[in-house]
Amino acid sequence: MTFGDTLKLIRISKSLSQKELNNNLMSRTSISKIENNRQIPTYPKAIILISELGVTPNEFEYIRNGFKQSSKQEIIDDFIHLSNSTQHKALEQLFIRCNNLLSKGQNDDIYRISLIIKALLCTDTKSLKELRIIVTPVWKYLETHDSWDKLDLYLVNNILFLFSSETSYTMANTAIKNIDQNYPQLRKLKNGFLLNEAFLLMQQNCWNSALQLLELSMSLSQQIQRFDLFILGRIRIAICNGDFITAEKERKVLSLMGATNMYKSIEYEINEFRKQIQKKTH
Repeated sequence: MTFGDTLKLIRISKSLSQKELNNNLMSRTSISKIENNRQIPTYPKAIILISELGVTPNEFEYIRNGFKQSSKQEIIDDFIHLSNSTQHKALEQLFIRCNNLLSKGQNDDIYRISLIIKALLCTDTKSLKELRIIVTPVWKYLETHDSWDKLDLYLVNNILFLFSSETSYTMANTAIKNIDQNYPQLRKLKNGFLLNEAFLLMQQNCWNSALQLLELSMSLSQQIQRFDLFILGRIRIAICNGDFITAEKERKVLSLMGATNMYKSIEYEINEFRKQIQKKTH
């Protein structure tokens, strides 16, 4: 459906007259022209009209798309729900879908998602400096915004470790505050930031501060029933305490739980921190 067709459909369904909808924004004649596809509103006016209908832009687009999600929204949802960045097949397919949509016209959200996916797919073949260059447009966009929306938070989560520890720590801390203030329902994402922030502190030998965040993460992991992340928290607490025997025992629990990817990846983390601590004590 066109913008005008959708506007008219929702307005009538809500028993609103054209006069009630205009709210001194524009004349009833202009609204009539829009609904009859003889006039296209500017983007700011379109957003206000949608708001006056009592629906969100996403809801408007859902109705406009025949009560189906748009291709853009499907990509955003699939990007948000990727469980981890090691799903190369899923990432490759999503990257193709991004490029297909971008070939039909510029879309800033999809462009930023495509850059992040490109970086994730190149982590084994490109240097950290090269990966940073790929996602620089995303970071430039994020740092100009005082408040991050839901998609922005997921963008941040995926580029966190491509920057310096100081920058990454600031990003994670800002993201957690943003979630607490605006998106308390995003508990799984908050937990991811807590674990990442703790990891960054561990890299800087700030063990006590890391322990505080890991305790918060373990409590949250139990609430959202992510027991693999609960065990990850226990492993990192053992590392903070220099207890690598317990860390290895907890790692085996991940294997028993079927968390194969985490079981394998955490081995490298344990070994690296063991080397770091041994080097410091010698």
